[in-house]
Amino acid sequence: MSKLSAYRNYVNQVAEVMNDQVDYKVDANWVEKPNDTYYGLRFLIDENMGLCFDMHQEYEDYQRGKGINQTVTFLKEVVNNEIKKMNAFEEYDLLENLSNYDFIKERLVVEAVNFSNNEEFLEFVPHQTIGDVSCVYRVVINDFSDEEKRASFVIRNDMLKQWHISEDQLHYDAVNNSMKVEPITIKEFDTMGLPEAPFKICTTPNQMNGSGVLFYENFSEVVEQHGLGDCYIIPSSVHELLLCPKSKGFDPDALTDMLVEVNATQVDIKEQLANHIFEYDSISKEVIPLFEESLDISLAA
Repeated sequence: MSKLSAYRNYVNQVAEVMNDQVDYKVDANWVEKPNDTYYGLRFLIDENMGLCFDMHQEYEDYQRGKGINQTVTFLKEVVNNEIKKMNAFEEYDLLENLSNYDFIKERLVVEAVNFSNNEEFLEFVPHQTIGDVSCVYRVVINDFSDEEKRASFVIRNDMLKQWHISEDQLHYDAVNNSMKVEPITIKEFDTMGLPEAPFKICTTPNQMNGSGVLFYENFSEVVEQHGLGDCYIIPSSVHELLLCPKSKGFDPDALTDMLVEVNATQVDIKEQLANHIFEYDSISKEVIPLFEESLDISLAA
């Protein structure tokens, strides 16, 4: 039996056991999400609410001796916590306000994803792209500051027709709201006692999905306020960018090699953003992808 077949059999077993213990439907199937495609569990709470869960970590624990009943107990707790978050949709009368763009635009944020590995997904959602990085748009219903409690959804193409707005209008509103609720934060790189690092970290205050700042209208302004000027931009993960002033003398090929190696050895596949770097030009105020050909980031199931 192949590794994938063994994993899928395990997921199917968990779904079968869990279906006997809960009053919602548990389905084992393929799931497609930004930066990720996997075979996992889908929890169909009701006609308006569904949740998905990647079971790869649970399968590793199972191989180390964790029982299926233990896993089911854990999953029931996860689902209950997610239901509490999803109840925020009802608390904010989402279904009633979904057609009200004035309600929606105050809750918009941008999120950066890898373009090459999400081409099929991106066909169905508004997006803009620089190099191999695209930004998509989320509606955050409740808490901007706490990623663990955040309830949100990605905007689809059909929603623009409902709101009678263009993709450019959506981008403008999402970027402006993001700059307000999740402003750019630039901080020192932790050198762990070593001499000063050549990088600065560029993200958002909660440091979750912070690489979307690459698309902010005030990106150039904030970079220059911190005295960085012309610099290389390393998309180290979906959560943060690294900024390296050109004055430090680094070779862009070497920075790209470093990025590719770190992606391959240290960054979770779901959190990888790109395998090429960018540069910021302080004269044109533009972010420019340095390497047009992206190196494939494989999203294995």
